[in-house]
Amino acid sequence: MAEDASPRVEVELRVSRKLYLSKQPRFDLVLLLTLRNSPEPLVFLKTGSCEANGLQPINSDQIIQCIDVDSGEKVRILPSSTTLSFLRLEPDQRGYVTFTTSSAIKEYELPLSTYSLQAGKNYKIHYTPINNISHWPSSTFPSPDSPTSDLPPSSTPLIPWPIISKPTLVFSTHQFRPPTPQVTASLTAPKSLSLSRSPPYKFTLTFSTTAPHPITIQTNRSDVRATSLDLEMRAAGGGEVLGPDRINESNDGPWQRGDFLCIDGRYTEEREIDLTSPFWSEAVGRLGVGGEVVVRHLGERWRWWSEDGVDEVMEYANGEESTGLGDSWEIEVGSAGEVRVRVVE
Repeated sequence: MAEDASPRVEVELRVSRKLYLSKQPRFDLVLLLTLRNSPEPLVFLKTGSCEANGLQPINSDQIIQCIDVDSGEKVRILPSSTTLSFLRLEPDQRGYVTFTTSSAIKEYELPLSTYSLQAGKNYKIHYTPINNISHWPSSTFPSPDSPTSDLPPSSTPLIPWPIISKPTLVFSTHQFRPPTPQVTASLTAPKSLSLSRSPPYKFTLTFSTTAPHPITIQTNRSDVRATSLDLEMRAAGGGEVLGPDRINESNDGPWQRGDFLCIDGRYTEEREIDLTSPFWSEAVGRLGVGGEVVVRHLGERWRWWSEDGVDEVMEYANGEESTGLGDSWEIEVGSAGEVRVRVVE
């Protein structure tokens, strides 16, 4: 059977896995939207209580229902709005609508209410496909500032909004996020550095945490170890920085298992300064036998952490059903200290 060539909006549902009633960090419910088989961009009604005028917005519990998993009771989480707002979708380009608990809501986002939710429960978000969301061709759409009375009737034919991902996703509720744990670091290193790497310069970093349970941290340890991004070598006596050469590191996914580190009270990392690495090439040219340098751990900023295990984190990290890692508070790790080192052959 031939594929239906009439216009449609394909919908993918994404939901954060945990909602904190304190609203920190934010919880997001996202509809990823792709307009198919349309000869031109279309404008859809995003918000506005216009049912009396025969208009249907996206912001509606006809489309998105929140249900208590245990009782089956429907809970209202989408506040109604009398303010008109619109969403323009380009053919075959992904757009989105985000509902959020953030107190610093952005202009393009919509509020998600937590007043009817209770901590310590599981709820499911269910998307119901409909085909009567109001829309207009962008070429004939009036000014977005037009009053409701100036809006023409919604265009026909109706456009279906089928779901192409799982239509139902579950999240859990909690009153507060656990407090950010403290992490301290200590450095153990030899007092001599051989330019001939006999022996190689090896040292140990030990991280200790106050967290009562194991925590998973996004640290990109493989990149840190390869580039010595957390180290600094200076000439003794407060002299110039000798190395390593700095590069801009960025990792926004897709996430790999090696990007995460689990700390259960303490984590010990065996490291090496590889003087044959290009990151230390300039430093080697300025090191002289008999001289002294200071090797210092700079401290680190870990951007994301969770009490979930690594296996659980990997299930949602790349956002196949969730909104990815989500927001988190950073963990600041102070310097592990420094060691004065003599350069030998």
